[in-house]
Amino acid sequence: MDQTPPGGRPGVLSSYAFGPGAVRLGRLDPKERRDVWLHALAERFGPEALHPLGHLETDWSAEDWSAGGMIGHFPPGALTSYGRALREPVGRIHWAGTETATQMHGLMEGAVRSGERAAREVLALR
Repeated sequence: MDQTPPGGRPGVLSSYAFGPGAVRLGRLDPKERRDVWLHALAERFGPEALHPLGHLETDWSAEDWSAGGMIGHFPPGALTSYGRALREPVGRIHWAGTETATQMHGLMEGAVRSGERAAREVLALR
């Protein structure tokens, strides 16, 4: 995913391993994992990807707040068919969270945007 700031520099990519692939990668030592990642990038973006300015890795399974999953998984078509239902208030309950975001779904920015949306909904009721 392109995480480059609006100014265009530095170029920042993020990527994720999940499922059985993540389990296999998790068994590797950090240098081996980095090499696998860099070679996957080089296949997609060319050999210059083998020489990043920096590298940061997060083991989501070790994070207390994500409990191993950084994004809720929905089967194909769920968000496009039923995503609106995730945001519909139920009585006085208004839903917010990254999974209810209409932009930046699955990321912290999506969570913030959805929280702001839910707050606007509640304030509009006053």
